Amino acid sequence: MNDTNWKEMGENIALLHSFSRKVLAQHYLLTITTNELDILTWIFFAKGKETPIKISQDLKLKKESVSRTLKSLIEKGLVKKELNNLDERSYYLAITEKGIETLDENYIYLMKPYYYLKRNMGDDYDLFIKQVAEADKLLTHFNNGGTSE
Repeated sequence: MNDTNWKEMGENIALLHSFSRKVLAQHYLLTITTNELDILTWIFFAKGKETPIKISQDLKLKKESVSRTLKSLIEKGLVKKELNNLDERSYYLAITEKGIETLDENYIYLMKPYYYLKRNMGDDYDLFIKQVAEADKLLTHFNNGGTSE
């Protein structure tokens, strides 16, 4: 490893993992799986223009995993298929009223740690989120073949 500061970076990684586990600690209260919640949320924000392939690409999930999760969401009545008028072989995914209710009920639990941080960090929380968004953008570039330098 070229970076002589690897021990400090290792501590930082451990801190980020610890933070993530604490934020995700609310997941045991969810009524659907985290994959289902991720995909349901993605469909909600897409407002009816999402396809299984696009979900797979955007969320970096295997097609098989997306297909299994969508099958479950459809069986539970949380998502429905809407035919694509331009291409009879493809379809869009739309969230149902039951799906919106499920999002509401699950986000109550999921958002608790974020609201807690926002209340206790004040303006620093907004800066933190802005920095996470920038780091996410950089990592997207890196994962798409960008250099680490």
